[in-house]
Amino acid sequence: MELFTRTRTGMTLTPAGQALVGETPAVLAGWDHAPRETKAAASRAAQVLRVGFMSSAANEATQQIIAAFTCRRPGWRVDLQQAAWSDPTARRASGDVGAALLRLPFPGQDDVRIEVLLTEPRWVVLPDTHPLADKGEIPFGKLWDEAWVAAIANGYGIALAPESAARYYARPGIAYRPVTGVSPSQAGVAWPPANDSNPVVQDFVRCCLDSKPAGTPPS
Repeated sequence: MELFTRTRTGMTLTPAGQALVGETPAVLAGWDHAPRETKAAASRAAQVLRVGFMSSAANEATQQIIAAFTCRRPGWRVDLQQAAWSDPTARRASGDVGAALLRLPFPGQDDVRIEVLLTEPRWVVLPDTHPLADKGEIPFGKLWDEAWVAAIANGYGIALAPESAARYYARPGIAYRPVTGVSPSQAGVAWPPANDSNPVVQDFVRCCLDSKPAGTPPS
């Protein structure tokens, strides 16, 4: 079967080639869909819901969410899959998980469902030898000229983090201080629209929503 034919000006698609080009997007979508469906089927068979998470996930509510899901879905368990800092989608984009607990915003969030679970102040992480480390609060404007890094190491650089990081990641040589003049940090649960009809994922989402602290702003 010929897909191309030679013309005086070059090559052109034959009718068969044009038909193949028309089907290519569907074929590629199928290649992407098949592995996700295979993983989902394996999870259903094993009664395991894989949930990606970043950092401290939903903070202290994480264990409460898992316990509530276990009660709602006897025989099922939640397999928390920690994502690297380089993957702010918490493995959701790869299709490895049915839902994710992560920090907002993140790349591609307009293409998924999101519910905000908690909102907390942003703090700054800096070496305890930094001139600002002994301040009670630090205006964000005083940090503009600092060296921003992903992780504080060897006494160099600063980074923003949610307030809860001071509880989960405290260690010698590092100081956490509240910052004023910057928006708060939010954590939420995210899932793909395809899982709107997945009763297991929706049960997990319901457990997340039931754990929301009073006064949390709507999504």
